[in-house]
Amino acid sequence: MKFLTALRTELGQLSYSLKARKTPQQWRDQYAAIRGIRIFNTPSIHYRGPRTEVWGIAMVKDEIDILPSVIDHMFQQGVHRLLIADNLSHDGTREYIRERSTHDSRIIYAEDNYIPYVQSEKMTWLAHLAWRYGARWVIPFDADEFWYAPSDTLAKFLQTCQSSVIYAGFHHSVPVTENPSDVINTELVMDTADSFPGKVAFRAHPFAVVVRGNHEVRRLGAHERSLEIVHVQYRGATQIARKVRQGVTSAVSTGRDAAVITPHWLAGSKLSDSEIQEVWTNISHGLPDERIQFKAEGPMVRGKFLRWRSWNEDGSLNKFSSDASGNAGGSS
Repeated sequence: MKFLTALRTELGQLSYSLKARKTPQQWRDQYAAIRGIRIFNTPSIHYRGPRTEVWGIAMVKDEIDILPSVIDHMFQQGVHRLLIADNLSHDGTREYIRERSTHDSRIIYAEDNYIPYVQSEKMTWLAHLAWRYGARWVIPFDADEFWYAPSDTLAKFLQTCQSSVIYAGFHHSVPVTENPSDVINTELVMDTADSFPGKVAFRAHPFAVVVRGNHEVRRLGAHERSLEIVHVQYRGATQIARKVRQGVTSAVSTGRDAAVITPHWLAGSKLSDSEIQEVWTNISHGLPDERIQFKAEGPMVRGKFLRWRSWNEDGSLNKFSSDASGNAGGSS
């Protein structure tokens, strides 16, 4: 009976995943994404025995100013390995990951040389590789995201969690100082409201399909919302200009409508340098700016949130929170 139950579960997962790849174009994109990614320094394939590791997977491009801090943060959160694919960076990001991976076996370095923005297909392949090499949990993260669990490190929380899919609240945060050299110790202005949709972590599975933006995953099992993310997406006017313009170029190369794939990048890419400077002035003061779809729903609070080990560990968010999950921010 246990075998039949397990078989039905796996067939159910396969059916659920195949619904995310219903057209020939989706399969062509998946094949192209796999062919475009080259993996280096991989660990041994996990054939048998219990799975115990928490893995982070990421696809990054030109994030040298913040990626080192995010990598350090992930390891401080107990994450065992990071599989990071660089997508044709020009700012030293690729060289940084490659060099660091030669000294730290916890980092698996990959080169993503496929230009089109097929994020779901690329992240789905990275998630499969994480499962292949022994991951128990997979955290699809971006280079500007700092993940937190309540009351403990991220890894310890996931290793004791009974659910299969964990959603994370998404809190857009902006440094009050442009292009900070030490973002961890820089004051941020953070939106205490969750930005919908959030992000997701999940139990590793060979057939799991990561949805574009890492907002959802095709993974059967119990779901819960327990994690939080400080999202430091914008860090200065020049960085905003580069991010939105590169993003639109990648989206357009897919042949799909950029207004559907990346509407905030499309809106921002139409701005002049002086307009982007105005945007930066607004958002770094906690003000909304529809020109890049930065909502700032609020309350907006200031603090050095990236010093935390767990979400709201000092209790300073309690006065902003309307529920027990700590859905707010503020620390000094």
